[in-house]
Amino acid sequence: MKFQVELTNCLKYKDKKTGNDKVRLGYRLKDNKYNQNSLTFKGYAEMSYFLDGIELFDKMKSEYFGMPAELTMEEQPSSSNPMRKVAVLKQIRIGNEVINV
Repeated sequence: MKFQVELTNCLKYKDKKTGNDKVRLGYRLKDNKYNQNSLTFKGYAEMSYFLDGIELFDKMKSEYFGMPAELTMEEQPSSSNPMRKVAVLKQIRIGNEVINV
């Protein structure tokens, strides 16, 4: 699955329970069909993807944020519930640059 997005931020942090380094990638889906207008919410939802380790943070450049990007996701069975599927980030394409996750 490929999604057209705008990257908004990348946060490096330590997990409160384990103390391990983690990363949160913030983005919004660009397609107008994701622009919501309801009684309690207007606009685009802020999406997040969480990863173990800090490798992605080290690969990200500040000029990537606010730019159009393409996220490639792959559906896989959930490790905690094999009856559910989860989307796993495989690749980020920003212009001519590709970041494999």
